[in-house]
Amino acid sequence: MIETNRRVNSAAGRSDLAWATETGATLRATGRRQGGGPYRLLVGLLISLLTTVVVLGVAGLAWQQHYNGRVMPGVWVAGVPLQGLTALEAESALGEAWSTVGPRHLTLRDGDRQWVLPLEQVGITWDVQATVRAAMAVGRSGSFGSDWLARLRGMQRGVAVPPAWSFDEPRANLALRQLAKEIDQPARSATFELTGVTPRSEPATTGRELDVDATRRQMLAAVSSGLPLTLDLTVRTIEPAVADGEAARQQAEALLSRQVTVTFEEDGAQRAWSLSRDLIVRMIQPRQEAGADGLIRWVLDVKADPLAEWVAAIAREIDRPKLEGRVRIDPTTMLASISVPSQSGRTVDTAEALKRVLAALQGDEPAVQLPVAIDRPYITPEEVASWGRLNLLSEGTTSFRGSDAARSQNIVVGTSRFPGIVVPPGAIFSFNSYVGPITAAEGWAEGYVIMGDRTEPGIGGGLCQVATTCYRAAFFGGFPIVERYPHTYRVTWYEPPVGIDAAVFTPDVDMRFRNDLSIPIIIDSSADPATGKASFRFYGPGELGRTVEMEGPIITNQVKAPPPIYEDDPTLAPGQIIAVDSAHDGLRATVYRIIKVNGQVVSRETFVSDYVAWAARYRRGPSR
Repeated sequence: MIETNRRVNSAAGRSDLAWATETGATLRATGRRQGGGPYRLLVGLLISLLTTVVVLGVAGLAWQQHYNGRVMPGVWVAGVPLQGLTALEAESALGEAWSTVGPRHLTLRDGDRQWVLPLEQVGITWDVQATVRAAMAVGRSGSFGSDWLARLRGMQRGVAVPPAWSFDEPRANLALRQLAKEIDQPARSATFELTGVTPRSEPATTGRELDVDATRRQMLAAVSSGLPLTLDLTVRTIEPAVADGEAARQQAEALLSRQVTVTFEEDGAQRAWSLSRDLIVRMIQPRQEAGADGLIRWVLDVKADPLAEWVAAIAREIDRPKLEGRVRIDPTTMLASISVPSQSGRTVDTAEALKRVLAALQGDEPAVQLPVAIDRPYITPEEVASWGRLNLLSEGTTSFRGSDAARSQNIVVGTSRFPGIVVPPGAIFSFNSYVGPITAAEGWAEGYVIMGDRTEPGIGGGLCQVATTCYRAAFFGGFPIVERYPHTYRVTWYEPPVGIDAAVFTPDVDMRFRNDLSIPIIIDSSADPATGKASFRFYGPGELGRTVEMEGPIITNQVKAPPPIYEDDPTLAPGQIIAVDSAHDGLRATVYRIIKVNGQVVSRETFVSDYVAWAARYRRGPSR
């Protein structure tokens, strides 16, 4: 046809270009003649656009009418095309597809372990109706532009609608708790124990626990966004309550491996005590302690109490009092020699010993020298030999003539306790410290003693005569009197003179004096039942260097004795009367001791003795 037209045009004697030129000229001529050419062009365009809109609108109405109640084109769910299907048809198609290719299980994973569980068991089901409603909603949002874009996208490449799932949380909780039984592992704390003398520890292990709540929330989020084939479980780590016990075990092992020996050497002889493992076990006190990092660990305390008991037991073996020896005086040469050797005193410094042993137990030095303080005696062969010839410093005497056998025996026993005693310079002499126990087994007899407001029979009656005799030697030697008590009432055995007696009652009522000389005092004492004379003599390796005089006694505050007291005694014969106590007037006796050196008075001391008035006392048999 094109070729034919060309031939026609050529026959007419006009070329294509001339046709076009002519036609354009004609149009221009026409336009000029009619006017408004552009307006007609615009109107034409508007008519074309309106026609297109009408056509599209009619086509859209036709499209919507065709897909009314049906799934839009290109919509599919889980690979199942639903285009053009009604809701019921879509439910049927999806149900059939679910029964053949739909997911049945969910794989739950914990590291290398996994569990494949039916979806129903974990509370997950496919909600077909909700899924169909989501498919039906594609292209039907109510927004013209959005809906047509969705429809065009469906026609071009399709629209995948994710399946809608329902989630039963209680059922999921039940399934997860059952699964937790296989996953959960409790944490185990580190242990420490002493079995006998063997320390043992077990390391801590970290526990694991399925976090049911977090995993359930994770499943719910997965269901909402599209169910995955595999879901990693949320498992939390459980730290042990006690993180470590090995350090404590190593410390205990180190303590138990120590071989600590305590030694003490004296006069070339050595004694040793070894710390036993059993004792160390008693000292080990395990406990739990939180460190700076917040972790709790086993630690060891080393208790000192068992070790202190052990050290105290050693001290009981070592400790001993210092014992001063005694001397005898040769009456011919007046030279002294040792009759009873002295003994050094030893005292263990238990606090220092405990400190040293603890340091050795936890240190490197296994040998501990026992700290012992030695208290050397004054009386040694060298000291006694240095005295040379002794001189009489002072003397005290009393008479016990007329005493009964028991009283005489006690005076003899009492004076026998003191010969050879040495009082070093500056030392204080205590009468009671040398008397010893007042018992029959020690040779004491039952005599009369002052008990409260009466004189009664008692073991040791007559001992005060010994104390009075010693007191007089100290008094007339001018030695400072540290402690002295007069008798409650006047005792005729110690008169005259009144006021220089001394009452003693062990252990509380004592007679004490101090050696204020620069030389020792050597005591000698004796009692002769034949003559009834008791004597204390103080000797020394030098001169006394002073003279002592007594002034008095001056008697004041005299009180007559009360009327006699009679006490009925049914053990006596009718009318029988026995004198128990004699009457004594009360008074105050004041004695002055005057001490002179080179004829000059250097001291004038006052000694006051108060004696109460004392009634005679009788025991009386029943009247006839």
